Amino acid sequence: MDTGKSAANAELGAILMHARQRRGWSRARLAELSGIPETQVERIERNKRDINVTQLFKLAQALDVLPQELVRRSIDVAGGFDVIMAEVDGVSEAAATNVTKLRPRKSVEEMSVDEIEAQKNAATVDPEMDTDEPQDT
Repeated sequence: MDTGKSAANAELGAILMHARQRRGWSRARLAELSGIPETQVERIERNKRDINVTQLFKLAQALDVLPQELVRRSIDVAGGFDVIMAEVDGVSEAAATNVTKLRPRKSVEEMSVDEIEAQKNAATVDPEMDTDEPQDT
């Protein structure tokens, strides 16, 4: 199933899910311990949403795992940093819909003020974080 998310994101979600399951915890328990809503935990584990740094740190703390270890494992399982960067650079169609490329095509000296502002804004905009999570009924 193609979710439009990166391989590293998918692996990170799977690693978090396995760490939770090894402890015998439900998603509700991990949500309680991390302060992340259960619907978000489920969507992260199923690669339906990207995980942000704050969520990564909260989940890692709840699971008593270093966040960098989770990221390192997800990179390794996804095929290594070179594979992930190839995906980010556009080799993968999924990455193209999931990643805003921030590398300017021109040097800063060649860019207008508007182009520089657009690059800065792209680095801070996260449409997923600006929308409410769908509620399961």
